[in-house]
Amino acid sequence: MSKGKFVVIDGGDGAGKTTLIKQLEAEFKQRNILFHDTREPGGSRYAEEIRSLILNKAEARNADAETMFALFWAARRDHVVNTISRLCEKGILVVSDRFDSSTYAYQIFGQEEKQLEDLFWVVRNHYLRGCEPDVYIWIDVDPHVGMRRRAFQRDEKNNHFDERQLAFHLRVQEGFRTFMSKCSSVHFDGNKAPEEVYKEVLDYLLSFTTKRQ
Repeated sequence: MSKGKFVVIDGGDGAGKTTLIKQLEAEFKQRNILFHDTREPGGSRYAEEIRSLILNKAEARNADAETMFALFWAARRDHVVNTISRLCEKGILVVSDRFDSSTYAYQIFGQEEKQLEDLFWVVRNHYLRGCEPDVYIWIDVDPHVGMRRRAFQRDEKNNHFDERQLAFHLRVQEGFRTFMSKCSSVHFDGNKAPEEVYKEVLDYLLSFTTKRQ
């Protein structure tokens, strides 16, 4: 069996990633294409425990970027070892809602900890060795649009990252832009209607998976 592909779909708050991935999963399964959706932080049993520490604990609001950086990478390593690499070896298309692109955008740019950038690439090379994403799909939404969507459409309780001010989300957008320029990525306009974004991403992903077989 050929090795599966590993794809990341990422973007700022309100980009519609989670809904998009669920729609893609339904379409790929209907086409009998092996597909597994996962998420970060989380994606494996132990990583989900770390997710709760990162997003849900009251104390996390006061944690600095370096603490968050370490927790995200700890969760990511377990995710890679126990979920992503194992599924790819079985020939399954693995699609992750967020990955290291979010760590780069949120901690280094959003939380303005640029001193972490060199360490980021060192840790990335060590922890992801042999399991780097084949492509990052960036759903680029204007933070003004994203924040409005989150205010009216999301059912989940906001976490402390969601509640930060517009300036924070603008920095995050710049972080994504910088990261995507350094890695294999494709850009989609997240300000469009969700159904239009879905169609564009679906067409791209079907083409990508077919040509890389």
